[in-house]
Amino acid sequence: MKCKVTICILTFNRSKKLHKLLNSIYLENENKFYKIIVLDNFSSDNTTDIIDKLKPKIKNLEYIKHKKNIGFRENYLYAFSICKTNYLWIFSDDDEISRGALKLIKNFILNNKNFSAISLGTAYSSKDNLILKTNPKNIKNNRLFNVQIDFPQMGEISKNIFNFKEIKTFKVSNNYRCFPQLFFFQNLLKLKLPWLYLKEKIILRKKNISTNDSGNPYTPNETKIRLDREVEEYIFCLNNIKKILYSRDYKILINVLFKKNLRSWLVESKINGNKILINNYYFKILWKNLYIYNKLVFILIKYFPLFFFKKIVFLKREKIQKNFDFKIKFLLIGIFNTIVNYSFSIITYYLFYQNFGFIFYNIVNILFGVTFSFSMFKFFLFKTSKYDFLKEYLKSYLVYGFKILMGFCLLFLFLEFLKFNIFISQALVIIITTLFTYKGHKNYTFKK
Repeated sequence: MKCKVTICILTFNRSKKLHKLLNSIYLENENKFYKIIVLDNFSSDNTTDIIDKLKPKIKNLEYIKHKKNIGFRENYLYAFSICKTNYLWIFSDDDEISRGALKLIKNFILNNKNFSAISLGTAYSSKDNLILKTNPKNIKNNRLFNVQIDFPQMGEISKNIFNFKEIKTFKVSNNYRCFPQLFFFQNLLKLKLPWLYLKEKIILRKKNISTNDSGNPYTPNETKIRLDREVEEYIFCLNNIKKILYSRDYKILINVLFKKNLRSWLVESKINGNKILINNYYFKILWKNLYIYNKLVFILIKYFPLFFFKKIVFLKREKIQKNFDFKIKFLLIGIFNTIVNYSFSIITYYLFYQNFGFIFYNIVNILFGVTFSFSMFKFFLFKTSKYDFLKEYLKSYLVYGFKILMGFCLLFLFLEFLKFNIFISQALVIIITTLFTYKGHKNYTFKK
């Protein structure tokens, strides 16, 4: 079968990642359908040695090393100048593909010939050994490209396979210095051929700090420059396709881009400084179209000390979300525990109260209540099943004992000294003792 797809891999000083990617392509055994070209931006590591070792076993592998580092934009556009197949797939060397992906895409292309481009599903992970698998028979078109959903991810170059017949005549605008692929995006959207979306998780992207042309993490100043270019080019592209968008879609995309580009760059690069340089060109567009919440975020970023705001909103965002979800789960389990313990106390009242008296009735309820609550927290919230059961069980009695004592003292304080009514007093006691129980279990009972 004649080669139909050219896979151009852009690389620079990432020989290990490149080797892993090329090896995964080789294992797919689809050499007849794909041609692979590695475009090396003048790497100084052992990239050439890696290619020399792989060439004997990978057919249709071509290696082009530039005489100098021409930058990402020119290396990306160079791939278009050398493509001689029907379709072009430009790949980043630090991305990976799922097992079975090349056969799936081959089947998909053979069954869907009339399209301008295909966007591929992506999985994101920080794990180095994560392996994705796809079913090569899943060739059904999932949906058409959705501008509102898919446009913000257009900066990920590996996501798209272009119909080269449709794009080879385009002359790239110099406005796109950072993301030249956005130029092809805006032009392909205007074509009559459909843009398809393949929902299968084909691309695996790592959650890591972005690097510059030297392979090092961006400095604060480089990040600010990159941020300016990134947002500017996205919005420049958005304005060029504004005529084919609804005004509501345009505003939604502006807000999505603000969240994706501005916030994510701050989180990834951890800028140290007091202010963010905001380009006047897109400041007016952003301000005009941002929702009220995002306008407030914009003001805080621009005018307030960044170290304070990034700690609260950006750098701690995932940790805050994780803690919030954990507390909600704790609260739900607490409510369930209360319902079960209350129901049990009603049953034991009719079984034991009349015959055994108040003391025995209370002891049974306390033992059951603590044991049941302890089990729920241990196995479903804190998940410390591998740790000493008896030690944690005894610790939980101390926490609940202090909770009961604290509740008694607080209720006495609110009713006798502060003169609150019984409803407010009980509510305050429940809130405070619940917070105490949460902290006690987290930092004492189930502390790993």
